[in-house]
Amino acid sequence: MFKPVQMRKIRVLVLDHYLDRVMKVLGRLRSVQITRIMEEDIEPISREKISDYSHILNRISHLIDVLKIRDKEIKKVPIDEKSSEEYMSDIENMVIEIEKEVIPISEKLKRIVEEKNILKNDELALNCLDRIGVDVKWLGTSDFLYTTAGFLDLDKIEELESLIWEKTEEKYLILKKLFQDRFSVVIVTLKEYQNDVEGVLKGLNFDILEPREKNLREVRERLKLIKETEEGLQRDLNRIGDERFKDLLVAREIVQIEKNTQEIMLNFGKTDRIYVIEGWIPTKDVDDLVEEIENASKGYVVIRIYKPKPDENVPVLLQNPKIFKPFESITNMFGLPSYTEIDPTPIMAVTFPLIFGLMFGDVGHGFVLALAGLGLITLKKGNKSLWNFGMILLYCGILAMIFGFLYASVFGNEKILSNLYESWGIGRTYTIAGGETLRALWRIPSHDIEYMIGIALFVGVLHMGVGLIVNAVNNVHEKGFGTIVHSLSKIWFFCGEVTIIASLFKFKIPFFQDIARMYPLIGAATLTETILNPILLFGIYIPVGLMLMSELTHGLQQFSIKKLFGLLAEGLFEIFETFSMLLSNTISYSRIAILAVIHAMMCLAIYEIAGIEAISDIFILSILIIAGGNILVLVLEGLIVFIHTIRLHFYEWFTKFYSSGGIEYTPFRIERKYTQLSDQGE
Repeated sequence: MFKPVQMRKIRVLVLDHYLDRVMKVLGRLRSVQITRIMEEDIEPISREKISDYSHILNRISHLIDVLKIRDKEIKKVPIDEKSSEEYMSDIENMVIEIEKEVIPISEKLKRIVEEKNILKNDELALNCLDRIGVDVKWLGTSDFLYTTAGFLDLDKIEELESLIWEKTEEKYLILKKLFQDRFSVVIVTLKEYQNDVEGVLKGLNFDILEPREKNLREVRERLKLIKETEEGLQRDLNRIGDERFKDLLVAREIVQIEKNTQEIMLNFGKTDRIYVIEGWIPTKDVDDLVEEIENASKGYVVIRIYKPKPDENVPVLLQNPKIFKPFESITNMFGLPSYTEIDPTPIMAVTFPLIFGLMFGDVGHGFVLALAGLGLITLKKGNKSLWNFGMILLYCGILAMIFGFLYASVFGNEKILSNLYESWGIGRTYTIAGGETLRALWRIPSHDIEYMIGIALFVGVLHMGVGLIVNAVNNVHEKGFGTIVHSLSKIWFFCGEVTIIASLFKFKIPFFQDIARMYPLIGAATLTETILNPILLFGIYIPVGLMLMSELTHGLQQFSIKKLFGLLAEGLFEIFETFSMLLSNTISYSRIAILAVIHAMMCLAIYEIAGIEAISDIFILSILIIAGGNILVLVLEGLIVFIHTIRLHFYEWFTKFYSSGGIEYTPFRIERKYTQLSDQGE
């Protein structure tokens, strides 16, 4: 927790005779991320085998498609451990055997289907002509006439008649009959107008009927015969599929594994008989891997384990308790932490639902969110993304319920819990319009806006303060203890800046408002008193001086006036940038209070509308408005609050310490769905 899993670099030199066995060990253990060998004296692996695997894989996939084999659950087939060449030789022979039986049937079936489609079109054309009463032999040109037939869209028939009338000078005949959703049309005109008529038909997208066969009865008899032949051929394919589906699924899996393995091996190096493998492995898995590789290679192997160097890009594997795991998905949206960084996920697992609950505090709405989260967790156990989202919704819903009890809000109604608290004699009392009183265990946001803004800013100060502390720890890990003065001075400077904000803007920020009252910045008798105010002296001047000294100490290795002034200017600019950034980020947390108030006011508006006399008299309408309004608040404002919670973490918090430059740990693995090696258990 807080740090990625410790990694070690592994380098394996293995004799070529044992490479297949070592690769099977690596794929089975799934603990090594292979990296590319980039050394001049070591040759890269050839790609020749990959094209062979791709070719046979395509042939197997074609057979699976032709036989209409679908992935299905089957008992895993035990297979003997062999070399890649032996696997491929056996599979090649099996594929050739199945192809000899399947391909002739498939090609004959393809020809049959093509003929059937042509005859279907002929049947349609002849049937249409028969309904209109036109003999197919009349189509085409004769000594004096041009006759054509086809289909036309319903909305174009009038345009057709108009254009034909114009082009043929009224020397034409049109027969039409409604056929399904179009007109079947026959046009007869003088031969001399053929080109003009064809031009009109082309412009109207006229679908011309050109049957190859002339006898409708013969066409139907041929179609009947084709159907019987097609069904017989399909039965043959189904029989072969039932007999060989397991063989083909197993073969596809083996070839895919071998192809993936060969692609991974492109990262290896090679000498005459030695293969060189490099990669990263979690420290806890090193001993098991070394033992397995030595057993698989019968000792003909050299293994070296190294600690990561500072300049190496080490892959990152996060290690968090299951309760925090769902929030890794939000961390990954921004990017993985680098290997030396602190993982923010455990902290965010606390702050994310807490900030969400502050903005969306309501017992009823929180309960619905928690219920939705439980639903996703229960129904989508196999879907990791939805399971994570369901857990996050559950946590956010629970915190929303907790703050709902503190705010005395149930589906936006502040009277239910208020009456309960009053009967128990607990909580803070608020007097509202008309002398009516409300009670809350803590505060009611819509009736205590100033206080809520102060709390929101205080949450922001704590949140960003944690980020700055994490940044200080990261800097120590990466650059040493020489950075500690600058990092701690920055936190000190931030506290002084917050005190100034509390003093100038009268924000009720806990702790800071007390200091601001003790040493007010406004109202001093003289300018000197203002300049020497303890808030500025201890909160700004001293930390600024320490930051500048730290900058000069690290940057001024050889003294020169020009470099001194350059470093001072650079340091002052950085301090000004830090001041403006921290100011805007702190104020940004006021959205916590604003959204809490908006939530309460939206709910109040719903109940006010439902309470209008004309509506409240109609009980069902009133209930529908309340229910619909709460659904709107739950969905719309819930989404807005969720987005703002993410924003506060990404832009106000992560920017204080998080570089997100990590590389995801993706170990080489062999996935088996249909097969298992004979020496492995289930």
